[in-house]
Amino acid sequence: MKKTELIGDFLNDVREQRLFREQKAAEWPDDDRNARCAEGLAELHTWVSERPANDPLIVRLDHALEALYADDVDSGGFVPMVTDRLARFRFHNGPPESCEDFIVRLTEAIEAYVKSEKEEEE
Repeated sequence: MKKTELIGDFLNDVREQRLFREQKAAEWPDDDRNARCAEGLAELHTWVSERPANDPLIVRLDHALEALYADDVDSGGFVPMVTDRLARFRFHNGPPESCEDFIVRLTEAIEAYVKSEKEEEE
């Protein structure tokens, strides 16, 4: 089973954020946060890529992204946006968040936002 276009787009966003963090790490070599974030994003990309398309967490993320980008939802109100959240993955000091925990937290945040948007419509 092949991953959906939305998951493919998500993986592209992960890759783009990794490249951005790698560039910032080269600009600021004394600040290890960018390199740590880039390494984490590389790990996240691999983790998501290696999950089967029917993995329950990948399916849930796909459904959440589909709902977020649906015509009846203001995706611009989801702040910080998905790419912003990716840009902060493992950026800060402290114990690193696992890839699975990040995806769960992101998915739950999207679901809660979409739910609140739908409730406002009623």
